[in-house]
Amino acid sequence: MKRPAPKTTIQLTLIPLMSVLTGLMAQLYFYIGPIPYTMQNFAVILTGLLLKPKFAFLAQLFYLFLIALGLPLAAGFKGGFTVLLGPTAGYLWSFPLVAYLVSRIARPFSNSSGAIKLWTICNTISIITYIIGVLWLAYWVTLYDGVVLSWIMLVSSMLYLPKNFTIIILSTGMFIFIPQDFLMDHLLAVILYKKLSRIMEKLV
Repeated sequence: MKRPAPKTTIQLTLIPLMSVLTGLMAQLYFYIGPIPYTMQNFAVILTGLLLKPKFAFLAQLFYLFLIALGLPLAAGFKGGFTVLLGPTAGYLWSFPLVAYLVSRIARPFSNSSGAIKLWTICNTISIITYIIGVLWLAYWVTLYDGVVLSWIMLVSSMLYLPKNFTIIILSTGMFIFIPQDFLMDHLLAVILYKKLSRIMEKLV
């Protein structure tokens, strides 16, 4: 029986590790109204940079599976299938896709490109998280959650936003999260990847 190649063994080992890391990063959070502001994007981007596409996808899918099983790996040590159907579920659903695309699109440039270019590519791909997250959030607040809708309307009035639901939902579900995600989560993921990739090269 053929043993897996060293690189494949490392990739397989990283799948559960990156799942758990995503759960740990979810606990570094604070709330903006009812929406948790976490460092999960750091783990998602790092997953895509470290793992090959199918392994990156599986790592984040496994993370969602662990939440569905009830493990307290969502923000605020929450778990259970209801978390994957709540107002912020769209952001979670995007993680496997974003990790896959970062691995497929950004990872090939990781050796030939500088950190800034890699960071820019990752930022661009991560917009998918906001699109899926905001679409689900908009659906949720209009049908189910008066509390979140009330908070969104309050923020819009404080920021003097136009009374347009699309502008309001984009501002409260996307724009307020971009500064940290781009300037901290994604930047840290790229910097750490650059260091870890050199270590991993020595292991094989």
